[in-house]
Amino acid sequence: MGKYSVRMMQSRVSAMGVFDLFKKPDPQKIAKQLREAVAASDTLIQKGDKENALKVLLKHKDLGWDDTDYVMHIALAYYYAGHYPEAIECNKRAAELNSDYGRIYINMGRAYFVLRDYDNAAASYRQAIRLIELKPQSNQRSDHPIACGWYGASLVMKGKKEEGEFYFKKAEAEGYQKVNGLRKFVGLPEGTKSDGKKLLISKYGNGSAELVAGFERRFGISLDEEYRRFLIRYNGGYTPETRVKSDDFSSDVRYLYGLNVKKNIDEKMLTAVWLEKRCIPIGEDCFGNFFAIGTSESDKGSVYFCDHGKEFALTKIADSFGQFVNKCKSDEIDPHARMSPEEREAKFIAEGKAAKITDMRREMWKHEYEKFKDMIQEEVV
Repeated sequence: MGKYSVRMMQSRVSAMGVFDLFKKPDPQKIAKQLREAVAASDTLIQKGDKENALKVLLKHKDLGWDDTDYVMHIALAYYYAGHYPEAIECNKRAAELNSDYGRIYINMGRAYFVLRDYDNAAASYRQAIRLIELKPQSNQRSDHPIACGWYGASLVMKGKKEEGEFYFKKAEAEGYQKVNGLRKFVGLPEGTKSDGKKLLISKYGNGSAELVAGFERRFGISLDEEYRRFLIRYNGGYTPETRVKSDDFSSDVRYLYGLNVKKNIDEKMLTAVWLEKRCIPIGEDCFGNFFAIGTSESDKGSVYFCDHGKEFALTKIADSFGQFVNKCKSDEIDPHARMSPEEREAKFIAEGKAAKITDMRREMWKHEYEKFKDMIQEEVV
């Protein structure tokens, strides 16, 4: 082969190399590499090899630095390996990429908490709560009680025990199982109301057989007798500090609907899905998910949890309305919540706690007083 031909081949190879430099990366190939790195890292974490789990992810940091999930995995790997400042910086990067994702701030809060930076921990958890509550129908809602629980712990560590207990109760009402562990960790006694009483309700007022019969006629259905009696006697109502547990399921219960009242069944029936599923909505949790009761002859009276974030998927939680009521447990409203803000402030001063009176605490007192001052709870029987 002549020198000219060799030079031609070398120039072609050189040109191809330059061309390769300008080729766009294959997104699918990159995504596959990142998935494999995450899987390998998770396996190493499960085996306890946390430093190598981190190294696996850092090998692909340049490829994944614009991928929120990948950056969050790096942050978690840093956290598990005990590198908390680095975990915080990675979570900050994840927040730059997706500022609406509450879980990022939960993870950030944990790193701050371990570092005993309770101010920043509380701020992170508060931001997580705010973001999750802005989008109650998103898949983030299961993180809400976690954020509330850890926010409560951060507040207690800042010396704000009453505010902390407020958020512990919110987390507990939403089914978070680790609240007592958090209480113990921050030096508080475990909760004494975890089992609650039977279902307590602040009813909307008495219904009537005629009102129920009219509803049945409008929708061409026949209600279960237990539920019919409930509507006649209570006509739905507000159910604060109430939770329902069934096997692996747990949720708070915020309202039970009535007829011709503010929280009414008719309004919810506008969604065609109920007639298709042969059931009607009877209540909701704090995220607006529904509780529903079967109306078909084969399933009349069965109670379901209906997740509107999962195309109204139904999870059976009770074979009858009476069984559902028995699975619900409520706490009585704290007597302090019925005191006016002025009365609570005076009580604090009398107890020598004037220094702990803050604008945040006054706002919480005002909110509780307006909500609970005239509320009457009675047991559903």
